[in-house]
Amino acid sequence: MDPMNKALNKRVCKLEALIRPVNQTEFSRQLLGRLESGCRRVAEMGKRNGLPPVEGWPLEGLGRSPTITEILHRGRARNASGHQALVEASREPFFGDSP
Repeated sequence: MDPMNKALNKRVCKLEALIRPVNQTEFSRQLLGRLESGCRRVAEMGKRNGLPPVEGWPLEGLGRSPTITEILHRGRARNASGHQALVEASREPFFGDSP
């Protein structure tokens, strides 16, 4: 096998290892269950406190984690929507104020 094919084969093997589904163990199943219940609790707490929902969570595909950029963009969008809700709420007249 020539060196070019050997290097290419090595790269393909690394890529296959990244996208190959992971075998679930009892620990990983318990961990996923705990993460899902934690996400539900956070969503319920957010609804009680009037926060906008976290979009894209839980992840649609459990085989892929979000990138740092995706996480930052989601957080910024959520922060912007929460800030916009506060601005709109501050524009509403208080009870007892006459227009």
